[in-house]
Parts: sequence; structure tokens; C-alpha cells
Amino acid sequence: MTQIYVPGSGPIGAKLMIVGIAPSGEEEKRGEAFVGPSGHILNQDLKDANYSLAQCYKTNIFKYKLPDNEFKKYKEMGLSLEDSMSDLRNEINAVNPNCILGLGDPVLYSLMGKSGKSNGINVWRGSILSFQGKKTVFTWHPAAELHGKGEGQFRSWQKYVRKFDIKRAVE
Repeated sequence: MTQIYVPGSGPIGAKLMIVGIAPSGEEEKRGEAFVGPSGHILNQDLKDANYSLAQCYKTNIFKYKLPDNEFKKYKEMGLSLEDSMSDLRNEINAVNPNCILGLGDPVLYSLMGKSGKSNGINVWRGSILSFQGKKTVFTWHPAAELHGKGEGQFRSWQKYVRKFDIKRAVE
């Protein structure tokens, strides 16, 4: 099976950079991050914060679709987290955003080294942290709403908290 590279996209100099885990099948087909079902939810959340996905630089840690969309399977594809993070750091330097919005527990782990029940996304979401000297806010990935994955099941109230976190990152 051919691996399809999905680069980051959006305006250089964007105030908000959005970082996901890896492209989905729809994103792989279209060659752009956040154009699938998760992207539609994200776009609505941004609209609710009086912002637009088109104003954001959108990227993923891994630029290739992962098997079963599972973060832990990147090694099966011969990918390196260290190399992917080096590429992401270069993207951050080129875009120079005011704030980074990290989506999901694997992004929190990759950028901040935080993980686990007492140190994961449920603990740190909404906090303003710093990665490469940039304000960084993490929240649940919109895919959690679609698939109910993650620690426990996604609950309806979580979408309102995610919207709050996204608004915080926009501000």
C-alpha cells in the first residue's frame, strides 16, 4: 500500500496553529489536514469562537495515515516520532504562530511528554502551556466525539468544554 504524504497547510504567519495526530482517510484522499468529519466539527467550534479554519495553519505530527488511526502504530509504518517532531518544530518556526492548539492525548504526549490517567488530556486540557516558547492549549480531539474513543467514553458535555478550550486558544 502506498503511503501518501499530507503536508501542513494554511497561511504562514497564522496566529493559530492546529496540531493533530495524523491524517484520516478523507484527509489522505484530499491531501489536506482537517477536511474530514473531525475537521467539520473543528470548523464549527472555530466559527463559534468567531474564527475560521481558513485563518489557521493546520498540520499533524505524522504526515501519513496511521493503521486504524492508532497513534501507537506509527512504528509499524517505519515512522519515527523524533523525526516527525523535528519536522513539526521546523513548521512551528516557519509559521511562527501566537498559539498552538493541540488536539488529543497523543499530541499532548508528543509535545509535552505528559500522559496517563493522572497526567493526560483530561488533566491538562484547557491549560495554557508552552512549547517552543509558544502558548499551547490542548483539548480533546473532535474525533473523540465521532468515535467515543479515549479514556472512558465521550460525553455530550465534553463538546462544550472543547469549544471553551478552542475559544481560549483563539483569544
